[in-house]
Amino acid sequence: MARIKFPQIILALLATLVAIFLANCSWNEEEFTQKAKIDEGNHFRVAIVLPGKINDGSWSQIGYEGLKLIENRYKATVKYADNVAEKDALQVGRDLARQDFDFIIWHGGEYTATAEAIALEFPRTKFALNAANNGNNRNLGTFRSRAVESGYLSGFAAGLKTKTNRIVHITGFPYPANLEETGFIEVGARAANPNAEVKVEFLYSWTDVDKATKMALKYIANGFDVVSVNLDHNEDVIKTIAKQPNVYAIGWGKDQSHIAPDRVITSIIYDTPTMMATIANLVQRGRWEGKIYKFGIKEKALRIAPFRGLLNPEQETKFNNVRSDILAGKIDSLESESKRGKS
Repeated sequence: MARIKFPQIILALLATLVAIFLANCSWNEEEFTQKAKIDEGNHFRVAIVLPGKINDGSWSQIGYEGLKLIENRYKATVKYADNVAEKDALQVGRDLARQDFDFIIWHGGEYTATAEAIALEFPRTKFALNAANNGNNRNLGTFRSRAVESGYLSGFAAGLKTKTNRIVHITGFPYPANLEETGFIEVGARAANPNAEVKVEFLYSWTDVDKATKMALKYIANGFDVVSVNLDHNEDVIKTIAKQPNVYAIGWGKDQSHIAPDRVITSIIYDTPTMMATIANLVQRGRWEGKIYKFGIKEKALRIAPFRGLLNPEQETKFNNVRSDILAGKIDSLESESKRGKS
C-alpha cells in the first residue's frame, strides 16, 4: 500500500475546505462596495444651500430635515448654509466646494444658474439641484416631485371643495417646475369641477407674508373660497384665510392642518428627506448622473394629508379613485400631452 506523506494530507484537506467555501459563498461586488462606503462613515461629506431658515416650517426646513436624515442614515459629515440669497449663492457654493464636500445640494430653483456655474468650476464634486432642470450629463443632476401628481391632486381637491367655483393658488416664482405644477392644478380642478375657475399669482418672493396675505384677502373679497398657498412661510397666511367665513386653504410642503384644523382641506407633502436620502445613496454608490430624478406617490416621496372630514365621503371616494389611477399610471399621459402642447 502506498503511503501518503503528512504534508500531502494537509494540502488535500485545505483544497477540500476551499472548494466547500467557494461552493457556499457568492461574491456580490456591488454589495461589498456599498457596505465599504457606508462603513467609512464620516468620510462621506454632504452640504446643502437653503433659501430660508432651517425652522421656517416649510420649504427650507424640509431640506434641512433631509440633510439630517443623510447624516443619520449614512454617518455622513454634513453642513448647511441657510437664508442664502441668490446674489450670495455663488460665493457660498465656492466656499463649500473648496471644503471638499462630496455632494452639495441646492435647494430651490433660484439657484439654477449658480449650480450650473459651480458644477463647471468643480467637476470632481457632485451637485444636485432641487428644481426643474436637465442637469449637465456629468456632475450636476436634479431631483423633484412629479408636478403632474402634486398639481393635479391639489387642484382636484380644491375643485371638489369649492362652492363658488373660484380657486386661487399663490406661490413664489414662475420657475419651470412651478409653471408645470400650477398648470396641472387647473387641469385637476376642472377634472373635479368643470365649472371651476383657477387663478395663479406669483409673488416673486417666497417669504413676503404681508404681500401674500393681502393678495389672498383680495381674492376672497372677490368670491374665491379655496386658497392654495405654496410659500416658505405659509402659517400666517393660512391663519388669516381661516378667519374668513366659508373659505378654505390648501397647504404645501408639510402637513399644515394644525394651523387651522377646520379650514385646511389638505396639504401637499413633499417628502424631501426621502428624496435626498435616495439620491445621496446614489452618490455613495457612484451612480449619481447628471439627469433628472423624479419622485412621487409610488416612491413614497409625495403624500396627501388626510382630509379630516373636510370632504364628504363621496368626494373623498372620488379623490381616492384618482389617486389610485395615478399609482396605476393612468394619469402619466397628462404630462406627455402637456409637453406636446408646448412644443
